[in-house]
Amino acid sequence: MPGRTVLERASQRRVRVNGIRRLATLQAAQGSPSGAPAYAATGPPNHRPLVEQRFLLDAIGYRRDLTDVVGWDSEYARGEWLLRRLGYPGRDRAIDFGEIEPIWLRELTKRWARWRLSVGTALATAIADVRAITRFAQSFPHCAAAPRR
Repeated sequence: MPGRTVLERASQRRVRVNGIRRLATLQAAQGSPSGAPAYAATGPPNHRPLVEQRFLLDAIGYRRDLTDVVGWDSEYARGEWLLRRLGYPGRDRAIDFGEIEPIWLRELTKRWARWRLSVGTALATAIADVRAITRFAQSFPHCAAAPRR
């Protein structure tokens, strides 16, 4: 039973099992279709960082990794690349392309970032490069048309 395994792991990691049950019950009551609690981005109602919340979000993320395809084939098409799905360390690191408004520039940036990561560029450098292109694109919103050849 998958739920039992999660609770057994929780007790092994010395996480309060009642807290996980409380969060899982809250998640079920809210009926979140994505599997993540509705307050995942903002924190629980009392706004305290909880070990149980992090554990539950990690478990949901690992479950998604098992059900979704991981690797370049699936991540490349997304607007935000979760780097753990590409085999890089760090559970929450991501590269966000969603704010690059001209679609042609977003696609070129994705291709360039993939090439940079594949040749061994440091993650922090690649993330900073994409952030710089994002700011550049936001500075010139009138350049939405594709370049002429």
